[in-house]
Amino acid sequence: MSKFNLFSYAEQLVLSLKPIKDKTMLRAFGVEDLIDFQSKMSRIKERCLIAVNGYDQDLTQVDSDSKAMLPQYAIIVVQPCTDTNSNTIFNAAEECSAVTEEIYKKMAMDEKDKNSPLYAKRILNVKFAGIGPIGDNFYGSALYFSVKETYDFKPNPELWQQSEE
Repeated sequence: MSKFNLFSYAEQLVLSLKPIKDKTMLRAFGVEDLIDFQSKMSRIKERCLIAVNGYDQDLTQVDSDSKAMLPQYAIIVVQPCTDTNSNTIFNAAEECSAVTEEIYKKMAMDEKDKNSPLYAKRILNVKFAGIGPIGDNFYGSALYFSVKETYDFKPNPELWQQSEE
């Protein structure tokens, strides 16, 4: 079973989501990358999606004989706020939250769709949270989640020097 690729999955989401009008998707390799998004977001004028790939991972015990890798992903939907008025920010977060909830519903359906990269994978540790400011006054909603991946405990012999005895 292949590893889940959030970037390609998110590209398909953006193409299908009506609320992402200009079909903009940005990539981040960790949530901490969002701090440096000022220049990337300066050209964006509407709601957009940010995909944060699962390079942060937890290793968890499944049963007495096996473990699973839980890469931590995020799909963030933000929109620009013209001012820092709390009502403007709250409205942006509410509008983006509705979109992230729809994304989660689609992901839950995709777990059962044989044509989906999420097919037969388990989405775990789901959390919704408000987010912002990102870039130049963007606020919105984040969907954090893990996808259960199998983990091979056998070391790759090509990466190890054989000791001489």
